[in-house]
Amino acid sequence: MPDAVFCCNRTTTNTCASRPWIARANSAIAEERTELLRLIEALDTRANLTRKQQRWLRDRAIKYRVPDRDALPDQVLASRLRERIDEIPAALALAQSANESGW
Repeated sequence: MPDAVFCCNRTTTNTCASRPWIARANSAIAEERTELLRLIEALDTRANLTRKQQRWLRDRAIKYRVPDRDALPDQVLASRLRERIDEIPAALALAQSANESGW
């Protein structure tokens, strides 16, 4: 955390400490989105996903709280997930962090 050296008060310390965490979270989200886009491409080129791919899709639907996920076909579910799985702007995450912590 090289940014931590420049932190000199409570607010900036929180900001500096949060940045690496936000970057890691966004990296994981980017990996999920990449996999989702691969599945969408597979759905566009062929009719069915493998069981493993379907399980991954259903697990993400649970994680991202897609309503009516059990009743949706794979293509619709993937489309709804594409709207939900995206990186969070660091400034937004930092503002929310500050708001929730009372800083």
